[in-house]
Parts: sequence; structure tokens; C-alpha cells
Amino acid sequence: MKFIKGLIASALAFCMSVALFACDAGGDTVASTVNGEKIMESTITSKIMTIRQSSESYATDEGWATALQQADLTPEELRKQQIENEQGIILMRQACAEKGLTVDASAIDASIAEARGIVGGDDAQWQEALKKYGYVDENAYRLTLENAELEKKLQESLVTDPTDEELSEYIQQYAMYLSGRRSAAITLLPAEGETLEELSAKAAEIVQQLNDGADFAQMVKEHSTDEESKENGGDKGWSCLINISTAYKEALDQLEQDQISEPVIDSESNCVYIIKCTGIYLVPQEVIDAQNEAAAKAAAEAAAANDSSTTDDTATDNDSSDVASEENNAATSDATSDSTNAADTAAAADSADATSGTDSDAKTDSATDSAATEDDEAEAPKLDIKTVPSEILEQVKTMYSSQSASSKLTEFMEQLKEGADIVINDMPSGLPYDVDMSLAASSDSSDTNVDSSTATDTEEETPANNLPPMPAIDPSEITGSLVIVDTEIGSGAEAKVGDSITVKYTGYFVSGTVFDSTDKYGGEPITFTLSSGGLIEGWIQGIPGMKVGGKRHLVIPSELAYGAAGKGEDIPPNSDLAFEIELVAVNGVGIDGNADASTEAEVSTQ
Repeated sequence: MKFIKGLIASALAFCMSVALFACDAGGDTVASTVNGEKIMESTITSKIMTIRQSSESYATDEGWATALQQADLTPEELRKQQIENEQGIILMRQACAEKGLTVDASAIDASIAEARGIVGGDDAQWQEALKKYGYVDENAYRLTLENAELEKKLQESLVTDPTDEELSEYIQQYAMYLSGRRSAAITLLPAEGETLEELSAKAAEIVQQLNDGADFAQMVKEHSTDEESKENGGDKGWSCLINISTAYKEALDQLEQDQISEPVIDSESNCVYIIKCTGIYLVPQEVIDAQNEAAAKAAAEAAAANDSSTTDDTATDNDSSDVASEENNAATSDATSDSTNAADTAAAADSADATSGTDSDAKTDSATDSAATEDDEAEAPKLDIKTVPSEILEQVKTMYSSQSASSKLTEFMEQLKEGADIVINDMPSGLPYDVDMSLAASSDSSDTNVDSSTATDTEEETPANNLPPMPAIDPSEITGSLVIVDTEIGSGAEAKVGDSITVKYTGYFVSGTVFDSTDKYGGEPITFTLSSGGLIEGWIQGIPGMKVGGKRHLVIPSELAYGAAGKGEDIPPNSDLAFEIELVAVNGVGIDGNADASTEAEVSTQ
């Protein structure tokens, strides 16, 4: 859990910290207290050592120091992070106790049984799986599940239904991406040894029967191999809400209401579709035009602001001597004098104009122009949410609820932290993760002086599993819902669904083990379209609203990531994931007015 930095410690709190640093029962010491509740040093040490023991390369002090340095951390800073994580858990549990929120133990038992069933095997394999994902034992896993359930209930207690005004404002941000067609489809998979062309010929016979009056839903039941859609007449939903192949989308976009396609060969999915358009919803063009104009204006203003900032920085850099500084001050003084004189002259002229009525006319014209501008802005076309199909509107409501719930919980937790009586004690010596940072390997040692513009790809590229770890996720962040925390607010263009965006990112498991990062591509950002069809749902819901230059922390439940299927050997089934994302550019425009981020890579969010 990310919290604001800086705690106010009174003299009384300081005295308490000295007293509480004394040994607790059993020789353990107190790392911190939260409203009198203790966080033991052994708890923090155990969590940090779980990270250190996650890789053999961290076994030596040199390897561990190097990993910390690469993560821009020191042992003291890592300890502080873990203490703050524990503080968040305690505050959350205290808040739940005050609200009377409890956990159903039987539901936790069922979740553990389900997890054991997925792992399979005996107790030894179960213990191995727990340790692999950062849990000391089953009790630690149980506590994680309990905390996740408690936070989910706490979050739900803070959420209220959006007003029509709030929902209207939110949906307006996505209006240009909501146009789409609803469809039903007969999906045909080839038999063993059958080509798609041969299957297409069979599909043509079905199309002929449909054109002769056969019922589409009945033909779905008889011929479709898609068991999921088969139960509801082949319904696929709205194209703007689902992941569909290029071939499917192109064919659907050509259909009018109730029209049926010819057989569509989809080599991507190795199947043949027969598609029926069952609905069309098009956002009014004037709404899209207004959004495009607003986006272009915002991008131009951001670029202009960046240009101005760059100019100011350059001017400051050039003032490198006292003489230059004095000359600059003198010039500023002269300019100020000239400005004052000009202002006096203008004031006199205004006075004369006022006497003759000229200034009055000018002011009237100016007020008229201003009023016209305000009227234009007020009359900018808006999307009437009453016209939006219910399924699309519900999806947008879900996105709104997810984002607003997360922000409300974050705000609530920050307020708790500000009002809490918190003490953090000094770090004891001799802890097993404390290491001399001067042992870290020099970054210069890997220099090869090879021109990167001529270097070719080699097998020496750092694999993902050698990337430094991230701090383990606070269990209170694993809520079963998308968690969004802005760790740095940007100042550039805002990312919206459908934009081409450029990001740097790190993806990791709740244990802190990194599975993918732009760091493994040399640290270069990657560019992709923020839309369904290429990304996990957690990114589609979690990135919109970010501004260029901003950084965002996402915790994504498995249902919005790779679900029960996982992703090959990289991401196990039912994995909750976390991401640290930095937005570099939107539609090619970055903080500096132009982003060159053309790195092509298979992103683990796809």
C-alpha cells in the first residue's frame, strides 16, 4: 500500500520509541507501533528474507547489494517499505474492527482447498508452492486471504452509486470508443486433416440455408463448436467490449442490422465464422469530433508548455557565470522599467478612451466575445447516456466503480495514516538482510563500449528472472478487485481507451518476483494501442486517466489478468499480478513534445 510520506513525531512519541525499542518477550524487538499495536522486527526480517531467498544470486552480500542498488534501494529503505506495508495492514484491520466487518472462515478454507487442488500433490509440494510465491507457511497464506477479504469489504463499505452527472462525465471520456456492432456467430472448427478452405465450403451451405429462411439460433445449436455462445444463440456481445480477431472485426464492420456474412476464414483462430449483426450503436459524429478537437487542443497546449519549459531551462543553463547573471539582472531591470512605462502609457490611453466611449465599446466587444466562447464550450455536444445500450453502459459503470472504489479506499487509508499514532524505531544492527552497499558491483563493469546503434541482438540480454525484485505486495491490496494508486501525477496528455500509448513498466507477482519489465529490453519504452484485443482487462481499465509523465501502481486480480489459464510457463493459473507503470507518451506526444518509442516486444500484458 502506497502512503504519503512524512510522519509528525512529537517529543512524547520519541520517548515512546526509545522505550518500545527494548526487547519484547522472547528477545524480539519492536520495529514499529500503530495506535499501540506492535510490529515486530522478526516479522519485517522474515518478509525481507523471503525476497532475498527468492534468487540464488542474492545469497552473497555482493549479489544482494547489487540487487538493492539496481532497485534503487538500501537495506534501511527496504525495511521502511516493509514496515509501511505492515502499518497499512494493521490500520485496515483496525478500521474493519470499528465497522464490524468480519471474514467468513469457511470461505477462506474453501479458497485454500481450491489452491491446493490446483497445485496437486502431497503436503511437501504444497509447502514448496507456498514458498515459491512468498508465503512462509499456510498460516501466512491464510492471513493474506483474510486481509484481502477484509479490505474488499472495507472498500465496498466506502463505495456509493455514481450520480447520473458523475457517470455522464466519466462515460464522455470514452465516448469515441463505444461505437460498435453486436453479433451472433456460428463457429466452425476444422476436423483432423481438414483445411479451412474445405471447412469454408461447408459453411457456405449453412449460409445458403440461412438465406433460405433457416433460424439462426437453431443453426447455432446444430453446427457451432463454441459451447459458451452456443447456449445463447451464438451471441458474442458488442464488438467494443470483447476481444475479437482482425478477420472477425473486419467482416462484422461490413454488416448492417440483421445481415449475415459469407463464411469468414480466420487463420488466427484456425476456424471459420458465420456472423450475424444483431445490433448497431454509433456514437454521434459531432460528439467524436468534439472529443478529437479537445484532445488536439490539450496535446498542443502540453507541447507548448514543454517548449516553454525547455527554453527556460536552456536559458538558465547558459547563465553560467556571475557576470552573465549580473547582465541578465540588468536586462531584467530594464525590461521591467520599459514594461512599467508601457503600462503607464496604456493606462493613460485607456483613460482617454473611456472619456470618448472607445474603451467602453472595446470592453463590450470583449465581453461579447468571452460570452460567445463560454456558450461554445457549454454547447459542446455531449453523449446522452440514455442512448447507450445497457450492456455497454454497465461495462462503463463497472470501470467507473472499480476506479472510484480504489481511489476512495486509498484516500480513506491515507486519512487513517495521517491521524494514527505511529512510531518507527531505529533499525537494529546485525540483521541478515543488512549489507554494506559499497559491495554492489559497479555498473561500469558491464560496459562494452559498443555502439548501440550497430549492436545486434545476442543471447547475453538479461533474462526476466534475473531482474531485481520488487517489494512484496501488501496483502491488503489483494482485494479481488482492481487496485489503482497514482504514485506520481503527470502533467501531459491524458491516456484514453483507443489511444496509442508509450510506457515503461515492471510486472511482478505478489511475492515481489518480477516476471517481465521493459528493463529486459534495455530499458526502452514500448508502444501499443490501449484497447481490447491485445491487452489484459486490468490494463484496459487501469491505465485510462493517467497523464504523460505520471506513474501508476496496479494490483490486478487474476480474473482481469490471465485467469485460470495462466500464460505458459511465465504466469501460473489464477495469479494476481502487480504492475508499476510510467506513461511516457500518448499518441506520440511525450513530456518533451515528441516521443520516439518504437521498441517492439511481446508484452506480458497481452
